[in-house]
Amino acid sequence: MAIRLPSGSVIGSLETGRLGGRTRQGSPAFYRKAFTQSARTSMSEIIRKYSQIVSRLKGVTPDILLGAMQPIYEKSQMYCPFKTGALRGSGTLRITEQTNNRVKAVISYGGPSVPYAAIVHERMDLNHEAPTRAKFLQSAMEEEFDSLLAHIAIAYAGELRQ
Repeated sequence: MAIRLPSGSVIGSLETGRLGGRTRQGSPAFYRKAFTQSARTSMSEIIRKYSQIVSRLKGVTPDILLGAMQPIYEKSQMYCPFKTGALRGSGTLRITEQTNNRVKAVISYGGPSVPYAAIVHERMDLNHEAPTRAKFLQSAMEEEFDSLLAHIAIAYAGELRQ
């Protein structure tokens, strides 16, 4: 909106939220306000779109993590020493949601019924029949790391294309 003053000069006023006030139309300040208003409008739309993406990805993240970690868990099961079956049977893969709005994937072995899990995992001097081994979980994680990253990237990219 432009206002003509008795002196013949023109003052422009923009509806810009925090950018209130009057400036002379055509002045550098007037154009800064106009560009700032335009940028804020554009950014609000970009922020809205990114927020939608983040919300959509939050909803699928547990499933994506579970799918990405499954090959690691299966390989750790194959490498897990098997004498009585208790250690292998104690293996779990679970997804937990943290209080800080984060999702966590956990593969674990052991528990009250298998207190020796850490010993079997760490002792490199114990003999195991192939393919079982010490460091059964660590080995699986190291071997599958690249495929884990690829799985996550492909899964998220697929979600974004939908």
